[in-house]
Amino acid sequence: MEKAVSAMKVESIYHPRVVTVQADERLATAAARMQDSQVRSLVVVDGNRFVGIVTEHDLARAVADGVEAGLSTVGEYMTERPATVTLDTDVREAVRTMLELECRHLPVVHAGGVVGMVSLHDLASSVLRAASADPDAAGVVAASMPVLVRDGRAGARPVSGRTASRH
Repeated sequence: MEKAVSAMKVESIYHPRVVTVQADERLATAAARMQDSQVRSLVVVDGNRFVGIVTEHDLARAVADGVEAGLSTVGEYMTERPATVTLDTDVREAVRTMLELECRHLPVVHAGGVVGMVSLHDLASSVLRAASADPDAAGVVAASMPVLVRDGRAGARPVSGRTASRH
């Protein structure tokens, strides 16, 4: 199973759909776009330039801060310059990046632009699919799952003096 997982590239598991929001749009707009698009993160752009990511955790942080979602902007709560992966990034490297930064979403970049998103859910699902091909490996995968979903704030980049959340 380890061989099957190590041979996987991000290209085989990522979601090629890019849902964007402008940095100057309101948090309420971002929340509605996430709900309408059934995604948990948005690529943040300034014009056509990729500048960050905003996630459901960022929205929850804004609510906890007591901000007015109709007045506060995405730029105030997004993670600037998030870690990214490429289509040919090994899946294990993507997992290591997420664990190191304690984040759940990574934009996928190719040819100078964002072409999709890979999430912790995508990565865990790919490992489970590989394990289903090798029933003896299922126990190893089950034992490793708590590590894949650990929580924290390391690796976040502050925005506007606020602590940025995991992405």
